[in-house]
Amino acid sequence: MNITRESNAFDSSNPSRTSVPRSAGLILPAGIAIALIFASLIALSVWLSRRDMSREAARGADALVQTMAGEIQRQFDVFDVLLRDVGGNLQDPAVFASQAARARALARTTAISGSAGQLVLLGPDGQVEASAGPAPEATGLLGRQDYFLVHTRRDDVGLYVSRAFRPDDGVGAPEIALSRRINGPDGRFAGVLVAVMRLEPLRALLAELNPDGHNVLQLMRDDGVVLVRQPAAHGAAGTVLDVSGDATFQRMMMEPRGNFIADTGFDTHQRLYAFTHVARLPLILTVGLSMEDVLAPWRTRALLAGGGAVIIVLLTLGTAILLRREMGRRVGTQAELVQLSMTDGLTGVANRRHFDDMSQREWHRAQRIGSSLAVLMIDIDHFARVNERLGRSAGDDVLRAIGQLVKHNLRRPGDFVARYGGEEFAAVLPDTELYGAHDTAERIRVLIEKDVIKGDWPVTVSIGVAAVAATQDRTMGDLLSAVDRALYRAKESGRNRVVIERLQAHPPAEIAQAG
Repeated sequence: MNITRESNAFDSSNPSRTSVPRSAGLILPAGIAIALIFASLIALSVWLSRRDMSREAARGADALVQTMAGEIQRQFDVFDVLLRDVGGNLQDPAVFASQAARARALARTTAISGSAGQLVLLGPDGQVEASAGPAPEATGLLGRQDYFLVHTRRDDVGLYVSRAFRPDDGVGAPEIALSRRINGPDGRFAGVLVAVMRLEPLRALLAELNPDGHNVLQLMRDDGVVLVRQPAAHGAAGTVLDVSGDATFQRMMMEPRGNFIADTGFDTHQRLYAFTHVARLPLILTVGLSMEDVLAPWRTRALLAGGGAVIIVLLTLGTAILLRREMGRRVGTQAELVQLSMTDGLTGVANRRHFDDMSQREWHRAQRIGSSLAVLMIDIDHFARVNERLGRSAGDDVLRAIGQLVKHNLRRPGDFVARYGGEEFAAVLPDTELYGAHDTAERIRVLIEKDVIKGDWPVTVSIGVAAVAATQDRTMGDLLSAVDRALYRAKESGRNRVVIERLQAHPPAEIAQAG
C-alpha cells in the first residue's frame, strides 16, 4: 500500500489575505526624518553656540583694546605735555635768543616733570642746539631723520611719532622719537623739539597681556609701520616692520574701531582682530586673538554634542527598525492566524468557512463580468471501510493525499479547493463551462484511483459537477444545490464516476409563471 503525500500547505493567495499595513512601511522613513530633525536641531545649537562664543570673544577683545589704548594714550600724553610745555617756554624771546637759556629751559622742564627721557632741541639746520640727557643719535645725522624732516616740509603735523630705532650702540631696547615743530617769535621755522621714548615699557605691557604668545598685540603708526609687536614677527628684530600692504591693515584704516576675523600674513592662524585708532595720536592698536584658542571650549562642547547627536540618531533609527520589525512580526503572526482560521488543519486546504466566503465572492465577481462558475463536489467512496481496513491514521493520510492532489490539479490561479465536511471536498472553478469542469473532475477521479493507494482495494471518489452563468436571477445556493444533486446521482449509479447536472435557463418558478 502506498499513500501519496503532499507537503505543500494551503496558500491563501487571494483577496482575503492579510497584508502588511502601510503604516509599517512609514516607520523607517519617519524614524529617519525624526533623526534628521534631531541632528539638525543639535547642529543649529552647536552653530549658535559657536557664533555666541565668537561674539563674546569679540566683546572681550574690544574691551581689552580700549583699555590698552587708554593706557598707551596716557603714556604718550606725558611726553606730549612735556613737548608743549618746553615749546611754550622757548617762545619767550629772551629764552629763544640765548642757546644757554634754551638748554636751561629744557633741563628745568625735564626736572620739574620728573621725566627720565631724553629731550633734544634741533635747530633749523638739524644740528643739536640744546639737550637734556644724551642725544638719541650721532649729532650730525639728526637732521636726516624722519622726525626732523617732516616738520621742515609741513607746519601742520602737530605731534609726530617716528619709526622705531635703537640707540647709538645698537644694543639697547628700541626707542621712538616724539617731535613737535618750533617756530621763532616771527613765526618762521626755528627747529624741532624731540623727546625720546623707550618702547620697553610698552613691550612689557603687551607681553604681560599675552603670556602664552598665542595672540598678537600690536601698536603701529597709521602708515602701517609697526612700533611694538608681541610676539615679534619672524625676522623683524632690528628691522622696520611695515604692514601697510596687508589686507587686515587696509581694513583697519577704513573705520575708527571694530573687529573682524581674517587670516594674517605673518602666521597660519585665523585670528579675531579687534582694533582702535588711539585718540589724538597717529597710532593704531590691534589685538589678534587666535581662533583656535577662542573656539577650544566650543570644540569640546561640539564634540560632546556631536557624540550625543550620533547616539540619539542611532537610537532613533534603531528604535524605528525594531518597531518596524516588531510590527512586521505581529502582522506576520496575524496573517498566520488568519490563514489558520481559513485552513483545514488535517488536509492543509481551505476549510468550509473559507469556502463559503470565497464561493460567494467568486459568484459576485462572475455576476459583474457576466461569466460562468463551476463547482465540483468530491466524496470519498466507502470512507468508513477505509478507516476500518487501514485504521484512522491511514484514513487521515488518505484525506490529506486527496486534498493535496485535488489542489495541485486545479491549474488556474483562481481555482481553489476546500474540505467541505468529513470525507467531502468542494472545488470552485471560475470562468469555467460545464464540460471543461467535467474534464477536470474526470482527471482528478482517475488520479485518485490510480495514485492514492496502489494495490488492493484502491480508494475511489464520486464527483458531482455543475456550472451556470452567474446571472442576477440566480444565487450561489442554486449552484450548490445542483452540484449536490449531481453527486447524489453519482453515488446512486454505482460510485467512482463523474456526473454532471445541467441547470435550466431560468429557475423553475419563473418557467411556471411564464407558462
